[in-house]
Amino acid sequence: MAKYNKNNILIGSLLDIVNKASHETTDVLIAKIFLENRYNLNELSLDDLSNQYYISQASISRFIKKLGYKNYNTFKYDVASSNEKMESVHAIQDRDRINDAIAIKEEVIYRINEAYQKMNDLNVNDVLHIVDLLNKYQNIIFFGSELSMAMCKILQLGLVTLGKNVYTIYDKNYQNEMINEMSENDLLICISIEDRWFHLQESINNLKESTSYKMMWTLNSSKDHLEGFDDIFVFGKQVFDNYGYHELMVLIMIVYRVLMNHSNNE
Repeated sequence: MAKYNKNNILIGSLLDIVNKASHETTDVLIAKIFLENRYNLNELSLDDLSNQYYISQASISRFIKKLGYKNYNTFKYDVASSNEKMESVHAIQDRDRINDAIAIKEEVIYRINEAYQKMNDLNVNDVLHIVDLLNKYQNIIFFGSELSMAMCKILQLGLVTLGKNVYTIYDKNYQNEMINEMSENDLLICISIEDRWFHLQESINNLKESTSYKMMWTLNSSKDHLEGFDDIFVFGKQVFDNYGYHELMVLIMIVYRVLMNHSNNE
């Protein structure tokens, strides 16, 4: 198991352990236990968990250490912090909640129309340029947040199907390692949702010095910290719903379909 990087969301790392499992190992079982009890871990001791789930305290402690934690208390603290971070990103404000059936239908129509508008806003030549780059390079690496990399999964699978070597990396330490290994034969695509690339860039060393072909997908092309990229692609004219997730999902699906159709027609 890869050591957990505390710059990322711990809940997501626990989910990864379960999602990527081929069978239920002890680590998978413990990850499930922590996920199911994530809101009340402060009330549970190692002894409580051991007795309740018939698993040894030593196994639980080993699991925690694999994730980079010295003890259960620091792990519990980060689980609580991770819960708060996820809620701040995904929580729906009370004023935005919709319970009326008619209002829900109107919301769906609005979202569909908004997606179509985003598709209309995309420049055809820009999308084709992205597809050309994806076809040109054999090694393709995506950098971004845990959420943006999850959204890239379908594009990654499509590219792998076409025989490409494709990696989606959100761990900052691993991003640094990958930067140092890249060459002019590699395509690096950095994705900025929520317009927070500045924070991501701060933790990546030697980005400008990398000889790879560097492309940025962003919502804002005016920032000084975007210097050093060979290409900057603006995939939204404004931040929709204050985040940019919708624009990125639309872009990924369009690129995916054009890429796969283009390859199938060759």
